[in-house]
Amino acid sequence: MIYSEGGNMCMNRYQECTNVKEVKPLKGRTKRERMYLAMREKLPGLSKTQEQWIRDNAFEKYAYYWKEGTVRCLCCGHYDHAPQPLLAVSLEVGTHTCPNCGEHLPLRFWKESTNKRYGGYEDETLVSFVTTFKGHTVIRTFSVVRWNPEGSSTKWRIHEVYQNWIDDEGRETILSMPYTRSAYYFRWRQFGEWGVRKHNAHCSGYFQMSDVYDVCGNKFYPVSRVSPLLKRNGWSGRLLKLGRVVNLAEVMKKMLTDPFAEELVKTGQDNLLAYWMNEGGPHKDRTRWLHALRICNRNGYYIADASVWIDYLDLLEYFHKDTHNAHYVCPADLTKEHDRLFHKKERIVEAEKLAKRVAEAERHEKQYKKHRGMFFGICFGNKDIVITVIGSVKEMAEEGTMMHHCVYANEYYSHKRHPDSLILSAKDKDGNRLETIEVNVKTWKIIQSMGLQNHPTAQHDEIVRLMEENMYRLKKVA
Repeated sequence: MIYSEGGNMCMNRYQECTNVKEVKPLKGRTKRERMYLAMREKLPGLSKTQEQWIRDNAFEKYAYYWKEGTVRCLCCGHYDHAPQPLLAVSLEVGTHTCPNCGEHLPLRFWKESTNKRYGGYEDETLVSFVTTFKGHTVIRTFSVVRWNPEGSSTKWRIHEVYQNWIDDEGRETILSMPYTRSAYYFRWRQFGEWGVRKHNAHCSGYFQMSDVYDVCGNKFYPVSRVSPLLKRNGWSGRLLKLGRVVNLAEVMKKMLTDPFAEELVKTGQDNLLAYWMNEGGPHKDRTRWLHALRICNRNGYYIADASVWIDYLDLLEYFHKDTHNAHYVCPADLTKEHDRLFHKKERIVEAEKLAKRVAEAERHEKQYKKHRGMFFGICFGNKDIVITVIGSVKEMAEEGTMMHHCVYANEYYSHKRHPDSLILSAKDKDGNRLETIEVNVKTWKIIQSMGLQNHPTAQHDEIVRLMEENMYRLKKVA
């Protein structure tokens, strides 16, 4: 099988790369490495069942559509003529049943730049198999290419590119064929000599390369076999689902060397396992909430969203709740309880922020009154909207805090920073804040009128109209 340059793997495997770098294989230097190199040559090929699973599941199934009504199935390469409404195809709701392979496929518009390689259409992905050989666990990864050359049926290229061997002591040995990569492409040298490799996440200056041998994100065959020790430590086929978000090789190593990982697997707390392996910062300390986790396990409580649960425990601690009580750490509705405490804390933080701003505002009241005092008390509006001049720095602090904008933080009360600005507040008949208005007292133009988080409200046009109709009131006292 011939491997072509390019493909999707280059885009998935780097952020920014250095110049073209060819990675050559290394010969085994230890007894264990030499043993795995010898065992690699004796591994069996893929079975017909496994190859068929790859063809059925490795790629999304769809068909390309031309405006003239030509449809090409990318599952078998068959051309057909089946005019479809262009709107349905553009919205990706159009479908077509291929008369050759029988697949019912969604339609996509053909684009000349879409995966067009060497006179055809090429998709590439990596598929991994978790299996054993002579009692040793190995993750075998295959490069799978689906190629649809113009005027021909679909062709498949499947070849093995690297292996992650895990021994019962939690040590990992990587065997791989050589490859070449740069900022523009990634290519496996299929006929190169296999050798021992190491994880190769590279970061140097402005350039960063992702780890080629990280199996996270690969598609995993749903049947797995592992060593007896890994099976004893809790390995289950359900863990294959974690392969989308964590490196399963690292999971296996942790299961063999870390009792905490083994406990998470055996108790079925897969979400917390994935969160713990990926999350950094203060939550990396697993001992902090270990007591709460064991309360969950004793009560049969499954943590469906680990990040929300950890945040919820932080909120419980903030409010001095008992995190040793199952009533708190095992809520029936985790999201609801998390949001309730979060909004409660948010109100407290906002109140503290407002109190601090009000205390600071007292130092500026005298100057603000000196330069804007002639406008204090001006009020106008209609039956639905009332507009008033903000009459103190304290009131401006409240306005900025409640409306979540910068009218106070950017010191609009300061005559030195904003000598021509006059700030007004528009409220509804019930006293709820609608928008904050800035008027230039030189040109008597409305500079801005913004609602919550600097977004205009539904009453924006009416507020602007009221301001323009009553601008003479401000001019009169200026």
